Amino acid sequence: MSRRLLLATAALIAGCVTPVADRGDLDGGAPWAVRRTALADLTDWHLKARLGVRTNQRGGTATLVWDRRQQRHKIDLFGAFGGGRIRITQDSQGATLTQAKRNAVTARSADALLFERTGWRVPFAAMSYWIIGLPAPGATQAAEFDGQGRLASLEQQGWRIEYSAYRAHRRWELPEKITLVAVGGGQTDEPVVAGAGRSSRVRVKLLVKEWTPRS
Repeated sequence: MSRRLLLATAALIAGCVTPVADRGDLDGGAPWAVRRTALADLTDWHLKARLGVRTNQRGGTATLVWDRRQQRHKIDLFGAFGGGRIRITQDSQGATLTQAKRNAVTARSADALLFERTGWRVPFAAMSYWIIGLPAPGATQAAEFDGQGRLASLEQQGWRIEYSAYRAHRRWELPEKITLVAVGGGQTDEPVVAGAGRSSRVRVKLLVKEWTPRS
C-alpha cells in the first residue's frame, strides 16, 4: 500500500471520532452545543436496563429500573448480584435503601448505600447525567465526539465512560449501550471494590432496554 493511501485511510478513520482534551467546558462544536442544551432539559425519565458489574475477582448482574423526577430518584435492582430486589430512593435530603427481610438503611447517596449493603460501587449520582449522554457537573478530563455531536467517550470523576450505541426516543437520541471503566484519580474516592487480598478495578456495563423520556 502506498504512503499516500495509508495517510488517506488514517485520516478517514480519525474523522469518525474527534478527540477533545478538556479541562472545563467541552468543545464539541455546534452539533454538541445544540444537543447539550436539549439534554439539559431532560430531568424526568424512566428506563429499564441490564446492569453488569465486574472486577478482577468477581462479577454480578441485575435488572435496573430507574425512575427520575427532577431531583427525586427511585432505583430498583432486581436479582441484584445474586440476591433479591433492592430499592433505593434519593432526593435532596439523602438516600434510603430497602430490601426484603432486612432493616432499611440511610446515607448521603445511593452510591454509598449500594456499596454498604452489597460491596459493589456503581456511581449513580454521576450516572444520572452520563446515562442520558451528558457530563456530570464538575471538571472533565477528556472527551470524544462522533460525527453527529454525540459523546463517544468521556473521562470524569475517576471513570472512563464509553458510548457504543444510541437510539432515538421522541426528540432525543439517548444512549443504549454504555461501559464505565474505573481509572482512578477522580474527585471522590477511587472507584475500587475491596476483594480478598487486594482491591479490584471496576467495570460497569449498561444495556438499556426501555427509555421513556417525560420532559
